[in-house]
Amino acid sequence: MSGKERGAEGDADVNWLSLDACCLSAVSTVAVEGGAERLLSAYVPGAVGVAFHILLHLLTTAILQTILGMHTLMSNQQYYQALGSSSIVNKEGLNSVIKPTQYKPVPDEEPNATDVEETLERIKNNDPKLEEVNLNNIRNIPIPTLKAYAEALKENSYVKKFSIVGTRSNDPVAFALAEMLKVNKVLKTLNVESNFISGAGILRLVEALPYNTSLVELKIDNQSQPLGNKVEMEIVSMLEKNATLLKFGYHFTQQGPRLRAAQAMMNNNDLVRKRRLADLTGPIIPKCRSGV
Repeated sequence: MSGKERGAEGDADVNWLSLDACCLSAVSTVAVEGGAERLLSAYVPGAVGVAFHILLHLLTTAILQTILGMHTLMSNQQYYQALGSSSIVNKEGLNSVIKPTQYKPVPDEEPNATDVEETLERIKNNDPKLEEVNLNNIRNIPIPTLKAYAEALKENSYVKKFSIVGTRSNDPVAFALAEMLKVNKVLKTLNVESNFISGAGILRLVEALPYNTSLVELKIDNQSQPLGNKVEMEIVSMLEKNATLLKFGYHFTQQGPRLRAAQAMMNNNDLVRKRRLADLTGPIIPKCRSGV
């Protein structure tokens, strides 16, 4: 073999070694730009034919599967279906076309059809058929009208649920509702979420809880401005003194008040359970633990 031939053979060896060393660094280029043939052809001059294309396909597929840790491409829907199924979801392999999931259009929620004036008159007349008042998302209710609702609920004996979510209620409405809670004996659920009530209005509502023994659920979350740490601590202190409220809808920003509020609600629910058992089976007597 001549020196020129040995030099050509040495160049070929270098090209193949360079190919092995650059395979990993070229995977991203192969996957993203699809220029694998041009890339490998630069290291293996003159490599053409069917054998080269088969080798190229097997090489890039194996490296991609190893690095990505997957042997098939699938959409999110196929992935979650595969988690709950023992069969193969996608059988087309890397050549499959991933299509987005076609979601069904969800129609907009219909406007609240509650007649504000008629419902207010029914509350004032103490209508026994009216047990739930839903004014959610009616944004054109005047503030005096909302205060009139609170005033009418003072003497009402049948409404058990009152909800004014997204009605642009403010502190004067909260103050009126707090005064209502002090005298109302039948209301069980009050929802004032997604309004413009400040920390002062929320505190007034919570401070009225000791005067009320019928309310079991109060929702105050998602107001226009955060209540602040001081207000949250005062709310928790009032909740710990209350023994009748079972559900309190508010996401505390600090972990301490959040845990204390959750514990207070848990204690109240446990107290209700004990009272129910006492009514069914008589007084609860602790079991004797002799011999322990």
